[in-house]
Formats: sequence, C-alpha cells, structure tokens
Amino acid sequence: MVSVLRQEGEQLVGSTLDALLRTREAARRLTISERHLKRLVATGRLPAPIKFSSRCVRWLVADLDAYIVKRVADRRQQVEV
Repeated sequence: MVSVLRQEGEQLVGSTLDALLRTREAARRLTISERHLKRLVATGRLPAPIKFSSRCVRWLVADLDAYIVKRVADRRQQVEV
C-alpha cells in the first residue's frame, strides 16, 4: 500500500486507490471508534476526509499516518519534560 502522496503542481502523485481508506478502515488504522474519528475532525485535531458524494467519504492514509507521527512526537516531548 502506498502510504504517502505528494503534490506536484496541482496533481497528487502516487496510487490514489491504495492511499484512500473508508471511515471504518481509517478508524481501525488508528485503533479508535468511528465516532471518535469524527470527533477528532470536528475539533480540528485530524484533517477532514475527502467527500466524493454525500455517501462516499475517503481518508488519506498520509493524513492518518501524519496524525500518528504527531501523537508519538507529542508523547515523547511530554516524557522529556
């Protein structure tokens, strides 16, 4: 699975199909509930998903991975203090 998309100009480079997850899959990747995932977006702690239609929402793996990395860094910083 491609875990990072990069932007070149106005195009995303990478395998978009492999880098998008459904809400259930995104929650599972973060080991949280779907409801908590939506709360994180509502509070601005996680970027919003891509809405293709009212019933089709997908999450970028890169956004989820960046959230995990930030949480780990924040935790390490707290331990050092």
